[in-house]
Amino acid sequence: MTRRTFRRIGLALLGAAVACADPGAPGGAALTDGTPSMGGTSAPVVVAMTDTAPQLETYAAAFWAVQGQRTTFRLHYLAPEQDSAGDGELQKHLVVTIPAFTQIVRPDGTCLSEGDSLSISVTVDGSDLAVELGPDGTAFTGDPLHLSLWLDYADLRPGLDAQSLRIWYRPPDSDDWEPQPTRVIAAGKALLADLRHFSNYAVAY
Repeated sequence: MTRRTFRRIGLALLGAAVACADPGAPGGAALTDGTPSMGGTSAPVVVAMTDTAPQLETYAAAFWAVQGQRTTFRLHYLAPEQDSAGDGELQKHLVVTIPAFTQIVRPDGTCLSEGDSLSISVTVDGSDLAVELGPDGTAFTGDPLHLSLWLDYADLRPGLDAQSLRIWYRPPDSDDWEPQPTRVIAAGKALLADLRHFSNYAVAY
């Protein structure tokens, strides 16, 4: 699969999401090292996948998110990770989690009512550690959505580890990128970011 082009979303759609936001919800958060999560910077280096990375279950999928219900989507590699007993389980590539108290806002700025659902699309890049989440312009107030990306097959240069990486977003109408609030999980095997809207994200440094 060739590297996907990052698509743009409208700032007006994100502004409309404020209309149904929880007025007590926090605004821009901070990364664990204190780096602001908003404010662009020059394009970082996107982490590529190694040549030995197994195939994924799929490279394009969809699932239903239901307002008021915790929803989790997982995407795995096809090759199992073997343990010392010779047993194995499928390795994670990414996990998307929408908490129960997250308010889902459609791209047109309207909020989902309790029990309403929205089809969420997930498209992954076969060459870079990157993902496109849609529909573009979908926003989240209250609790943020959580995106975790696993580093098992990340092509990292010597001396680079999980602590040096962030999950980044490319904002609309700009060549700048924005680091998202990111933390290291799974004993350094994965990164987890808190997201407020859908578009394109990548692990980078």
